[in-house]
Amino acid sequence: MKVVVGDGRMNWVKAGLAYFAVVFFAGFVFGTIRVLLLIPHLGEVTAVCLELPIMIALSWFVCRSICRRFAVHKLKHRAATGLLAFLFLMAAEAGLGVATRPVEAVLSSFVSTPGLLGLAGQVLFALFPLVQRPISRSASSSFPGNPPGQTNSKNLF
Repeated sequence: MKVVVGDGRMNWVKAGLAYFAVVFFAGFVFGTIRVLLLIPHLGEVTAVCLELPIMIALSWFVCRSICRRFAVHKLKHRAATGLLAFLFLMAAEAGLGVATRPVEAVLSSFVSTPGLLGLAGQVLFALFPLVQRPISRSASSSFPGNPPGQTNSKNLF
């Protein structure tokens, strides 16, 4: 189902905010598990290395779903969606960091191995809307078992 409000020109803003919100919420849940359960037993680097592929895969599928739902197809709008989501993600991360630790500790965490791994994942998160090929409804008719002209949105992300 596509969500088009008005003429749809600002759907990239809604998509960027939705992309940020869903992935941030998931990251908050997985980050809590990482901090409370994994780091004490495995260490910070190993815990981040276990969490990162899950978050990257989740971001990929959430991005695809949201860009399709909000009908964000133009390359410039997809790039803007990723940038907006990235800016909100970084602001939220910084806000949470400063709320729980001194500013110096937050800044120094970005140059640590776990911090750099996390930043790499966040950059990928920002690039996903740009690198994913938009799926149109007509593309779904190419799925096996669909008669010509019939679409099956259950097969699409």
